[in-house]
Amino acid sequence: ARTTTEMFDQSFQRSEQEVVNDVFLQLSASGNGSSDVVISEAVTAGGAKVTIAVFETATDAVEVDGPEGTSVKLPAAVLEQVLAKSGGTAAVSIATLSDETQQLMTSEGQPELKSEVISISFHSPDGKLNSTTLDEPIEITFEGAASTSEDVSAQCVSWNSEETRWTTDGVRTAGEGS
Repeated sequence: ARTTTEMFDQSFQRSEQEVVNDVFLQLSASGNGSSDVVISEAVTAGGAKVTIAVFETATDAVEVDGPEGTSVKLPAAVLEQVLAKSGGTAAVSIATLSDETQQLMTSEGQPELKSEVISISFHSPDGKLNSTTLDEPIEITFEGAASTSEDVSAQCVSWNSEETRWTTDGVRTAGEGS
């Protein structure tokens, strides 16, 4: 997919949802319909770094470089699924967490984290979250996520917000650094 990168010089003093909504508004005002994917970067009020990829077509898989050396590969089938649910235009946001949220997730009793914690969310054109169970897996790569000790191996985890703990449910570690 062809990609256009738009960098915002200012830091946004808003939430991630408001940042995504602003990107949609700017794109509709500019009439940018020439690219398959438009990527923007911003910082939220809580200090989270956000990369937002807006797409209207799903002919190919899309790989988006997120903050802190992360990369997310979205298969064409996932893009089609998200586009169908959102009505034709959608966005994925890849964000680091605010300092406050990061502290909660790394508190005593939680396992040691070897990479930056990121959030991946899908949004409809109004900026609101588009919750859906994906039909196919997405691939997330973390820079420097390999284990630093021979007796401990790196493992991918996701946050279970209901139980406020890390879980391996729904994730798979594909290999070193993944």
